[in-house]
Amino acid sequence: MMFFQKGKINEILKLDKYSLLSLFLSCMIHDYKHPGYTNNFLINSNDDLAIMYNDKSVLENFHLAKTFELINSNEKFNIFKDFNKNEINVMRKKIINCVLATDMVHHTRLFSFLNINIQKFEIFEGKNNNKIFENLNEINLMEKKQFFMEIFIHCADISNPTKPFEIYKIWAKKVMNEFYNQGDREKKMKLPISFLCDREKTNLGKGQVGFIEGVVLPFYKSLVTVFPGLGEMVENCQRNKKEMMKMAEEEEREKNNNNEENNNNKEENNNNNNEDNNNNNNKEDNNNNNNNNNNNNNNNEDNNNNNENEENNNNNKKDDDNNNINDDDDVDKELKINVIDMKEMEFDDDKNENNNENEIELEKEKNGNEDINNDNNAFNSINVDDNYSEDNNNNNNDNNINIITEFDDDNNNNNNNNNLK
Repeated sequence: MMFFQKGKINEILKLDKYSLLSLFLSCMIHDYKHPGYTNNFLINSNDDLAIMYNDKSVLENFHLAKTFELINSNEKFNIFKDFNKNEINVMRKKIINCVLATDMVHHTRLFSFLNINIQKFEIFEGKNNNKIFENLNEINLMEKKQFFMEIFIHCADISNPTKPFEIYKIWAKKVMNEFYNQGDREKKMKLPISFLCDREKTNLGKGQVGFIEGVVLPFYKSLVTVFPGLGEMVENCQRNKKEMMKMAEEEEREKNNNNEENNNNKEENNNNNNEDNNNNNNKEDNNNNNNNNNNNNNNNEDNNNNNENEENNNNNKKDDDNNNINDDDDVDKELKINVIDMKEMEFDDDKNENNNENEIELEKEKNGNEDINNDNNAFNSINVDDNYSEDNNNNNNDNNINIITEFDDDNNNNNNNNNLK
């Protein structure tokens, strides 16, 4: 409303109440339920809204649809309930055209229309501006007025740089944060990052200076040519441009300092990493050396265990040899004893056999001489006894000689065997 009052716009346009209401409502709802992304992002990401509105002014169509959906959904939101059908249709058409004009694709069309009228009617500092609406039939007049309504809502949509700097700076940062969020999502989705949306590369001050020089200031200068009462907005825009240039330089210096600091930190980190790598390598070498030492100790321990086992085996072998020798000695002794026992048994058998034979012979002689006279019995008995005694003595001597001889031979053989062992 201040915009209209300061510029004394309606003194020139002479808009009716339906047009004024339609223009003000359009300004209120032109960003209703805005998702925080641009049309290009919605189209490039194949968003459902882009599909619904066929890539044509996606957001602007969405704002309009949601607004009229709300109006029709509840009686308390129906701002047109006191208007008749024809009035509602007229205002709806004006609102739709105004909101669609906020799409930046229409900027060049609106800017060209304004400049064409300025040149055609030789308008300068407000002079001859009334000629724009002269000599027009009702339809053409309505169309030209609709054109200017679209120009004004578009001017309002890009008017941030025309406000006092403290207000402008706040809104500029809010808009840029919205752009940066979109750029982050585009990067995540591997889409091309939109203009001014890369937070790592975009300089806010430079971006705003470019926006002022390329879009806002030229358009407002043309607008002030027709409506000189808006000159203050151009002056604000020029001052804000200078402030943004300073901000851009400060931001650039800060960025360079940060880059330098980051490079230093990066270099320091690289040095630390190299040092860490060296420490890790030294630690790994120490670990390898420790492992080698452990392996050597284990090998030494294994060798000691092997030597000890070998020594034990040798000792066991010696013990076994000694046991075998003792066993052999015991066997030899046992054999010797057995041989002696056998010899003794043979001697006793021979002796018993001789005694038996002598007894038999004596018995025979006794039986054979029973008929001999008793006188000769004594003599014969003496002779027999003498012969028997002599024979026994001779036999005993022979047997003793044989036993001694054999025993001596056995002892000699055993001694020879022991000497050989």
